[in-house]
Amino acid sequence: MTGRARWKPIVLAIALGLAAAFVTASPRTRPLLQNTLWLALGAIAISLPVGTALAWLAYRTNAPGAAGFRWLLTALLFLPPYLQVAGWDAGFGLQGWFPRWWSPGQVTAPLTGWRAAILLHGVIAIPWVTLLVGLGLRRIPRELEELALLEGRTAQVLWHISLRWSAPLIVAAAVWTLVLTAGEITITDLYQIRTFAEEIYTGFALGDSLAAAHRRALPGGLLIASLSIGVLWIAHVFTDRFLLVGSQRPLQFDLGGARWVASG
Repeated sequence: MTGRARWKPIVLAIALGLAAAFVTASPRTRPLLQNTLWLALGAIAISLPVGTALAWLAYRTNAPGAAGFRWLLTALLFLPPYLQVAGWDAGFGLQGWFPRWWSPGQVTAPLTGWRAAILLHGVIAIPWVTLLVGLGLRRIPRELEELALLEGRTAQVLWHISLRWSAPLIVAAAVWTLVLTAGEITITDLYQIRTFAEEIYTGFALGDSLAAAHRRALPGGLLIASLSIGVLWIAHVFTDRFLLVGSQRPLQFDLGGARWVASG
């Protein structure tokens, strides 16, 4: 199966899921679903490039302290979102120390509204993206990159070999970021952003029956189901590649004098 043919089922599943979600959504919940998607796309736009870059530095280079950095990222996976939000808001929210120092007496802050919600969701997703993409970067056949280094520079190897080989897990990381963002209400509640997940929670709080809750959750369920199908297909594609890779350790790129900058 060609590379383009492999990706067609993923694109089709996600497109059908989006269409079904919007068709089954009520006029009240359709704008909330749109808000959720915009929020998730913003989080993906932040976490995917940052997490991919960190994955390459932490898993494939000789940057000092990379192993410790990976352990710190793993610890962040278990840190509840409300703790991370509290820390960021204490620094850069309306009552944070930075606005009070930068513009005393003015009611302005870097973290407010949509900007804050997108940024914090993106930051919280970075460890997930880094670890998922790092898994893909560690399973690239060593001989492919060594051969490419004979004909090009490190940046060319990264673009033409490393990232393309890891593409299934990069897409999976993006989908997982969407799922995390769509199901979280702590950040959006703090910054007054209405989303589909908040509508489900509000319905339960107001005493919705189980049947009514299922009707409310149907659009989101269809969307998650389509994304799950896409991720399963990604896993299938990646498993095929995984079985082709031997037990050799991945190639480690030498950053030279920039290794301490990368570590910082």
